[in-house]
Parts: sequence; structure tokens; C-alpha cells
Amino acid sequence: MVYVDKIYEADKKAINHQFATKILYLMDDLRLNANEKNSRRWIWELLQNAKDVSYENNKVSVRINLDKTKKILEFSHNGKPFTSENITFLLKQVSTKERTKNGENKETGKFGTGFLTTHLLSEIVVINGILKEPDEPYKQVEIKLDRSGRDIDTIIKSVEASFSQLKKIDTSPSVEDFNPNKLNTVFTYDLDERGIEIAEQGLEDLLNNIIFTLTLLPEIKSIYIENLNTKFELEREVIKLSENIAINTVIEQTGDKRNEYKILTIAKHNVTLALQIEEIQNKIFIKEIKNTIPKLFCHFPLIGTESFPFPFIINSPYFNPTDPRNGVYLKDSNEEKIIENVTIMSIALELYCDLLNYASKHNWGKMYLFASSINSSIHEDWLSNEWLKKNITDPIKNKLLNTPIVDTLKGDRISILDEIGKTKVWFPSHNNLKIRSKIWEISSCWIPEKLPVQEEIDNWYQVMWSDKYNLTLKVLTSSLQERKNIDYLASELIDIAAFDWINLYFEILNEEGKFINEIIGDKFAVIPNQKGHFKKRTELNYDEEIDEELKNVLDILGEDYRERLLNRKIHVGDQILLSSKNQKDAINKINEIISYDINLEACFYTVSLFNFEDEFPKIRNDIYDFSKDIFKDKIHDKSEILNWSLDIWENIDKIVIEYLVNEISNYKNIETLSEVLNTDQISTLKWLNNFVSFLNENQYDYHVNNGDKPILPNQNGVFHIKDNLFLDDGTTEDFLKDILRELGLDIRENLLSKEIFLKLPENRTKNQTNIAEDITKLIIELNRDASEDEDIKQVHKKILIWFKDNQDLAKELFPELYKNKHKLYDDTEIAESMEKAIKYDEIMDKYDIQDFNSLERILEVKLSQIEENQEYKQNLTEEILIQLGIFSQTELDAAFSNKLFSDNFIHLSEKDRIKFEFVQKIINRSIKKVFEHLETKSEYDVSDPEEISKTIFSVTKNGEDIYLIIRPADYDQVIIYYDSEKDILDYEKDCELWIADEKSPPQKITFGKMLKITGLNRIPLKKII
Repeated sequence: MVYVDKIYEADKKAINHQFATKILYLMDDLRLNANEKNSRRWIWELLQNAKDVSYENNKVSVRINLDKTKKILEFSHNGKPFTSENITFLLKQVSTKERTKNGENKETGKFGTGFLTTHLLSEIVVINGILKEPDEPYKQVEIKLDRSGRDIDTIIKSVEASFSQLKKIDTSPSVEDFNPNKLNTVFTYDLDERGIEIAEQGLEDLLNNIIFTLTLLPEIKSIYIENLNTKFELEREVIKLSENIAINTVIEQTGDKRNEYKILTIAKHNVTLALQIEEIQNKIFIKEIKNTIPKLFCHFPLIGTESFPFPFIINSPYFNPTDPRNGVYLKDSNEEKIIENVTIMSIALELYCDLLNYASKHNWGKMYLFASSINSSIHEDWLSNEWLKKNITDPIKNKLLNTPIVDTLKGDRISILDEIGKTKVWFPSHNNLKIRSKIWEISSCWIPEKLPVQEEIDNWYQVMWSDKYNLTLKVLTSSLQERKNIDYLASELIDIAAFDWINLYFEILNEEGKFINEIIGDKFAVIPNQKGHFKKRTELNYDEEIDEELKNVLDILGEDYRERLLNRKIHVGDQILLSSKNQKDAINKINEIISYDINLEACFYTVSLFNFEDEFPKIRNDIYDFSKDIFKDKIHDKSEILNWSLDIWENIDKIVIEYLVNEISNYKNIETLSEVLNTDQISTLKWLNNFVSFLNENQYDYHVNNGDKPILPNQNGVFHIKDNLFLDDGTTEDFLKDILRELGLDIRENLLSKEIFLKLPENRTKNQTNIAEDITKLIIELNRDASEDEDIKQVHKKILIWFKDNQDLAKELFPELYKNKHKLYDDTEIAESMEKAIKYDEIMDKYDIQDFNSLERILEVKLSQIEENQEYKQNLTEEILIQLGIFSQTELDAAFSNKLFSDNFIHLSEKDRIKFEFVQKIINRSIKKVFEHLETKSEYDVSDPEEISKTIFSVTKNGEDIYLIIRPADYDQVIIYYDSEKDILDYEKDCELWIADEKSPPQKITFGKMLKITGLNRIPLKKII
């Protein structure tokens, strides 16, 4: 053997050793790393090889059959026959993979290292097919490919055995009836139990991805899985939605059962996005891509990219996948293949944005799926997450935030952010679906325009990548706190009462059980108090039936109890614990404040509190009546208190009684008190007696002897204390008291009014004997000093008359005076009295009056006639004042100087003066209304009227000066009283009378109207001519 031969043999040996080493290495690696991804990869390698041998105008059909009984898997297709080259490359594990950049068909890779993964099914595969070379006949070929060897020599022998089968090809018969539609290429794998398991995994993966594979791989027509009797086929008809958006249909046929799958694609520059859709009532709805489906396809799915953060499938034949085909390199790099991958992804991003705009505009359903997976976590050697965030996920998120994709409860489709970046949509968020739903429900009454539709809240929860747009219990609570009070909240709620809404809110908090601790811990102020303000937990107490009226009293005292009490309409649940305030606490607080800071308003209000049940104490009504009579409007009308006890008034009654006593005492006398009570003095005395009796009966008797504040009236009506007064035993005639007063000692000053019933000691009582003794003593003293005094003479005269009429009593009471009564007479006085008696008798005889009683009756009749004449006068009411046009007190006083006026009207009392305010208001309104009316009349010029008097004005009409008399028409008549008005009406210059009321337009009273209204039909002319 020459050197050349030896070199040839050595080269052959080296080549054999090289491919055997490669095969051994790859098989060892495959055996050692038989993971799930590799186990799923076999089906795609076989489909890839089938795709690579498709005819130019004839798509490949594929049949797969897993026979677990026979433990074999057959994969067959009707692609092109084998060539000598690719059958050789297959045997020696050499890839025919090519790369082109001109858009021509490009083999994904045939019979290379990827094909080796099919040996996970079985390390021995039998290949049946057709061999064909140009100018050579079709030959049937069957090769056993054995990769079970564990060393190089075994591998070489196995390959040589396979080649020995090929060497017989020329001597084998030709295939004369070659049918290209027949499934001529068959790969048969003998399976063990592990092989069956791997086969099932691969078929399951195929079923998951087959609808996308057929859509994205136009070279494959159909795939028939014989053991399932199921065929998948891509329909020829394609629906074009736009220039680059299309809908493909994949048909699944299992026996008589037929399913259709719609796959939408958008493509540009050999990059395609694919997603499944469904059409319901002519509306497109996106369907979610299962998380078992890879997101990246290089014709076929790249197993391992299922978690790639992109919502849809990205397919490009120009991806440069990793060697295990589990991803594509994406990172910042200058490597050409990586740059190609990055370029493809930038195109995919453009397609995504275009598709998002199209879907938003055309009202697609389930738009939340555009956000699906973009926040997925993925950690792979082939991917830089920093690059991914910067170049893919962040741009996607920004696009999603600013595109109308959210269908709201209100029926709008809006973007998540507005033009200035403010949140427009809130997505209910909680890891508990039930709580999440309740957050939506409670918010739907508040912000329907900012909530997604109810059926999509869980979907948005799953896809949203940022907490900034999540409507959590914390966000809801913060928003509630910002409202500060129940009224603000109520103004924003829809179709629900604010208290009902807050109760639902606390129901959610109690059910959720965690966030409620933020409320318990005083992180938020959201619990309404009884004023509707939102408070923190520790700022509130439970209200244990404190009566509302006591809270009103505390309000007046400056202690805003409602500010610290939980609103009775709110139920915070069992987990939020509050301390309590009860009725006793409120009463104690009232008494505490009153003890150092007397507040009369609060006291007066408390006095007005009543319960209308029979057992309510009478004393309450007494104190109320006394207080109302004295303090008038300062005492409120009675208010009902439902929950009461006597200690409410214990201290307040003392204060009110003291102020009552002070006020009464300040009036000094009965006359002034009568004016306050607006009663006569007799009624006032009865009232005061009742008050004094009340004081004595209810242990307030110390007030009747208060040296600084006397309230007991003497018989002159002046107030004194008890110690300065005596009781009148009632036996003394007023005549004697009058005599004593004329003598200079007014005994009534020291006597308690008879209408006041009060117990005093016996030595504090005065009787007629005491009075008589005082009279006797004073007369004796005065007679000694001033016997000629006229006043004394009058006293003597009165006493003598009384002695004459009361002789027995006079002897008893005035023994000394009666005995010496002659000393009381005066000679001159006796003569004058006799003269008056003679004149009296003459008058009685002249008018034939029989006696004194007859004279008295005549006088009474005369006085009655005078009074009757007074009854014909009218009271001046506001109505009459308006009819007269009298608008001030000055005008009225002037009117009463007119006898005709004073004979017909009763003068106003001082308290009626306020009537003029109303009269002036009505007159001014009428004047204003008439002038506003005349401004609309072109013939009148009222721009500069001259006021002649309150109701008379000079204006211009048709260029001539005229007078206007303006009166109110509110009370059905006008009384022309003023001389000035009569003079104007009598003036030669034209004059008009106008009237106006509140509702009707002003009217001019013409002469004709006057005649009709008054009924005048005769006008005397005597005084005119």
C-alpha cells in the first residue's frame, strides 16, 4: 500500500472518529440532561424536518401515531424524497441548516443536533422513505439508525451498518408509481415505558401549540394524530382586517366533531404577532394564551420561552435561537446575531402598539389581555432583564397607560392615565377574590366612571403590574379620610346613603380581618362621629343611650359631646373596640362645667326639657312656667327628653331659681313685674304668691329672706325681704291704714301683701288694735304740735266720720280719742260743711233727685255714654296706615292734630311703633315697582324724578311735567288723607294716581275707574263755582 492509500485510510478513520465522537458526546449529553424541555422538543424537530422538505407549491401533510400497545411511534409526511446528501448527513449527524437574508425560503435546520433529541423516544429509529437524485430513479430506502452505542467504535460500527444498507440501493427495484401526495417518509421509534411517557409529553405540547404552529408555518397543510383520530388543518380562506392584520382559521376534526380556532396575526418584515380570538355578535374578543405555550417562535415554538414577558406570540424565521432552542439572545451586545434578535423585537414592539391602537379603536373585548404576562419574572442566560425592561416592558406599559383600553362601569372606554398623567382608572385589588369583588361593589356607588366593568375586575387584578393603580383597602380608606365628613362623602355617592355605604365599608374590613388593624391602630380617621366628621378610633366613644337633648346642653356649654361619640347609624363591627360614654357621664359633665362656669343659655335650655309621661315631676313644669314668664324668648319651647333622671336638673335648677329671684328682685315692685308679665297687678300678685309658695315647698325658701334680693311685696307693691315685713291679720280696714299713712306712718310699707301667703312668727303679725294704737299716738302728738295744719284737720274729719259710722268699734279701738272726739272738730269747717249741704239739697230739689243713690246712678249713665262714643274709633293697623299712606311717627302725630282724624282713630301705643317699618317697606316697594313699569313706557321720562312728598313725584310725560301719586294696592283701598295729595289732584297741572301690589303689574287709576269703583254719580259744584 502506497502512502496515498495510507493517507486516505487515515483520513477516513479520522472522519469516522470525528462524527462518532460528536454523536457520542451529543448522546451522552442528551442522556444526562433528559429534562422536560428536551422531552418536549422531539415533536418540533420532526415537524421542522417535514417543513424543510415541503414542495414549493404543495404543503406538507403530517401523520403521527402513538401505539402504546405495540409500543411504537410513527411520524410520517409527504414531503420531498431524501437526497443522497441529506440521508448521509442524517447518518453522520451533520446539519443542513442554512441562513438567508433575502426573504427566500430558509431551512430551519434538518437532521442536525436538534434531530438528535428525537432519540429520547428511542435510541434506535427505523427510517423508511424514497431516495431521489436528478436523473436517477426513485428508490425505496429503509435505514436503521442506531445511536445506542456507548463508545466510539460501537458508534462507528452502527453508522457503517447503516451505510451498508444504502450500498444496496442501486440493486434494489425502482419505485415506478411514486405518488408525491402519499406519506412516503416514515420515522418509526420503538418505545420503552420512558419513551411512551416522552411521546405523550411531546404530543401534549403539540396539541397546545398546534393552532399557532399551523398559522405561522404555511409549509405544513395539516397534522393528523391517528391515535386520537384528530386532524388539524389550516383553512385557505384568510380574513383581512387591514393591510397587515389577518384572521386565520384552524379546523380541528375529531370524528364528527368539528372545532374552529381563530388566530389573528399582524405582520411586518418577517415578524409576526399571533393571538387567539373569538367573535361574539360581530365583536372580536381576545383569548388568553395558555401559560404552557411558548411566546417565541422560530417557525416552531422555542420550548422554554413560556414565561417571556409578552402578551402574544412573536414569530420570526430570522430569530437566532440558542442551541437547545429554548430562547433567543436578547441583550446589549454588538454580536450580529444578537443585533438581529433585538431588531426583530423592536419590530414586534411596533406591531404590538399598532395592534393595541387598532383593538382599542374597534372596541375589541378583553383588552386587559394586552397587559398579560408583561410583568412575568424570567431568569435565563440568554436574556438580559435590564435590556428587556428598557426596550420592551417599559414601552409596553407606557403605551397601555395612555391608550383607551379599560371598559368602565359607566360604559366608557378610557385610558388608565389622562393627558397630564393623573390616574383615571382604579383596579380593585386584594388577594382574596371575594374581598376584591366587594371593594368593586362598594366603589361602584362612588366612582363608577373610574372602575372597570365587574366581569373584568379579576382579570385586571391579574395583569396589572403596578400598585399605583390598585384600588386597595388602603387606597379606599385614604380617599375616605380625605373627604373628612359624611356630607362630603354623601355628595359624591350614587344611589346609596352615606351611612349605609360606610357600614358596608366596615363589613368588608371586618370580613377581611387584616387591614382593620390600621383603623384600630389609629392610622386613619374614617369613623364618623355624631356630627358626621371622620375620626380615629381612640377619638371616639360608644354612645350608650345618651339623650340627644343632653348633648345639646353640652354643646351650649362648649363641650361638643357629639364630636367624641360614635355615630349611632354606624356599625364598626366587633373588632374595633371603643370605650363608652353613658347618660351619667353626660350629666356629670354638665354639672362639672356648670359648677365653675355658669352658662345661662345652657341652664335655660335644660329647663325646657320635658318628658310627657305621667310620672314626669310636676316641679319641672312649674320651673319652666316661671322661667318662661320672666325670661320670655330666652326659654326655648318645650323639647322632649326620652332618657331622663332628676339629677339632670339638680344643679341647674338652683341656678335658674337664683336667677329668677334676682330678676324678680331687680324689678323692685309689683307694678314693674306686672309690665313684664303683661298682666294686671292682682294677677301678678297671684303669680308671685305661687312662686313664693314654690320656693317654700321645694327647699328654696332661703331666697325669700335674701337681704340683697328682696322679692316679697309689701301692701304698696314694693319688694322686701321677709325679716322686714309683718303679716296683716286681715282685720284692719284700709281706711285706717290710709289714715295712718296720712299721719306720716305708711303701715303698708311693713305689711306683707295680703295675696302672698307666708308663715311668720306670731310677733310678726299686725292687727287693727296695733294700727289704732299707732293712729292714737300720732294724733295726740300732732295735735300738740300743729293743731292748725290743714292736713291734720282733714284727718280729723275722716276719723270723725268713721267714728260716726263705726261707733262700737271706735269705742273699742280708740277709747281715748273717742272719749275726747270733740277735740277733733273745727268751727270753720263745721260752717263750710253746712253750706255745702245746703247747696247739695238745692241741686237735688232742682233736678228732682230723691237721694244720693239716685244721683250716683245718673252719673254712671252719663259716663257710660262717653265710653260708648270712644268705642266707635278704629284701631290703627298696618293695613290702615298703608291705605292712608302714613309712613312715620311724625306723620301720624301730625294726623292726630286733625280733629276729624283723632275722632275716628285710636292713638298707637309705644309698643306698636314698629309697624312703620313694614308700612315703609310696602310703600317703597310700590314706588319702585311703578317707576320700573314707567321706564318701559316711551312717553314717560322718570330718569330724574322730583320727590314732592313721600308719595308724590314730579316727572315728564310727552315732554310735559306731570305729578304722580303712588300708593300700595295691597289692601283693596286707597284713602286720600294728605292735604298735599288733595292739592295736587286739584292742581291745574296733570296728575295721575298709580297703584301697585306685590304680584300684579302697576295700574293707573283714571277718573273713569274712580267713578265705577266708588259708585259716584253726582258731583256738587257749589264750592267750585
